[in-house]
Amino acid sequence: MRKLFVIIVLAVCARASYAQDRFLDYFLQRADTSAVSFAFGSRSLDAAGNVLSEQTGSGTAQKGAFRLDEGAISLYSDGVKRWTLDSSSKEAVSQRIPKGAAPDLLTDPVQFLLDVRAGLKEEFAGTARFRGRPAHAIFFEPGNLPGLGAGARVKLYMREGVLFAAVTEDSKGNVVEVSFRQMKLSPRLPSSEFVPDLKSLGNGWVVTEL
Repeated sequence: MRKLFVIIVLAVCARASYAQDRFLDYFLQRADTSAVSFAFGSRSLDAAGNVLSEQTGSGTAQKGAFRLDEGAISLYSDGVKRWTLDSSSKEAVSQRIPKGAAPDLLTDPVQFLLDVRAGLKEEFAGTARFRGRPAHAIFFEPGNLPGLGAGARVKLYMREGVLFAAVTEDSKGNVVEVSFRQMKLSPRLPSSEFVPDLKSLGNGWVVTEL
């Protein structure tokens, strides 16, 4: 799961001056001030197309904060600190988020999309298929994106006005595919919703602060 963190979280981005896809812009205008909840499936592939890892789970994210659940692992962040809870080993680890950390597609999909919009130029907008399913697609020209480096490529797929899937590829050809289901936008949540209640963990848990 940590590998995905190099790919989608925070900072207000200036809008680019070139033509922009109106479907993506409309989604971002709503998501920028909302909490976004979703279920997801993701997989990482190397440059040869070999699947390195696969994950499924659910999450809630808003600009600067998130909660992500994937099996026994739960991840939280209020924008200042990040917590990882592992119920199978009863371990909880907290650490401060480094300043300038790159946004991640799962933990802060809204900011990731804002960064993509501000930093990369569109090369295609229209109908395309993702894993055989038609969607409204926006493909971006290779460019420099935080966390992915120079030559990064991003493809976004939307259905019914919300993000359906995203594909990122770094300069070495490594790919991360994330498909979203049941994505909903709702009013922003208080920051306390993105901080775990460590006192309620019970006996046997080991809590470490890095």
